[in-house]
Amino acid sequence: MQTLSVLFPTNRFNVAQLRSLPKYLAIATAVVVATACATLDPQAVQTQTRGKSIAVVSALGSNLSLKWVATAFTSEEGEIPVPAWEIDEMATKTVSTMLLATQRYSTVTVYKGISRVENAVPQLPTGAQADYLLLIERHTRGNPDPMFGSSDSFGGLGIAQRSLLGMVLPRKAHVGISIELFDLTAGKSMGSVNEFEHWPTTVELKSGGGFNWKSDKNPVPRIDGRDLAELQQPITTRLVKVVEGLIGKMGLLR
Repeated sequence: MQTLSVLFPTNRFNVAQLRSLPKYLAIATAVVVATACATLDPQAVQTQTRGKSIAVVSALGSNLSLKWVATAFTSEEGEIPVPAWEIDEMATKTVSTMLLATQRYSTVTVYKGISRVENAVPQLPTGAQADYLLLIERHTRGNPDPMFGSSDSFGGLGIAQRSLLGMVLPRKAHVGISIELFDLTAGKSMGSVNEFEHWPTTVELKSGGGFNWKSDKNPVPRIDGRDLAELQQPITTRLVKVVEGLIGKMGLLR
């Protein structure tokens, strides 16, 4: 990966200029960085799934993750609902469209409201049948995290922000996705693929109320409505790209 150097004049910066640096750094380094991993055999998947029925399920949910780490001891994190983004619908439509286009499956059916219970194999609704099930979930990376190299964990779709000496460092938008294939006849997992992508954003999180040492829960950061609207297109676009790439690696399209 090439490193982009940003040069500034040699005159001193005042406080306002220093605080504005993250915005310019984010714009100058707007590069998507991805890390991926796989635990299945695409050749075995290709052989065993041909002509079979397959169910497609998304457990991504309808929330956007927000996390602001100020110091090693203070942080704000939580989720905000973004149902209008139709995250689950977008993910399952992407997968089902790709699978149907291959004409290699007897049926491809999208189901809603299904998720795993701990590490158990997901169960289809009563009366529903399929040979295989694809489960799309949030994927989390951490220790060190791929964005800041910290011991914090970040996952799913969201915005991450860190502070240093009162300055907000370049913020990151991220998409972490895992897709696991289950053999419902054998009652076991055939493995999974995952990817975590992140890229700079100029959107800045604001404090949700400050850290309270007496509370067991940290406040949830706030985000302006206009900033939230601006995030929808880049995050959902990357979501589709990540899902397409992962399905392409699983041996399900050949």
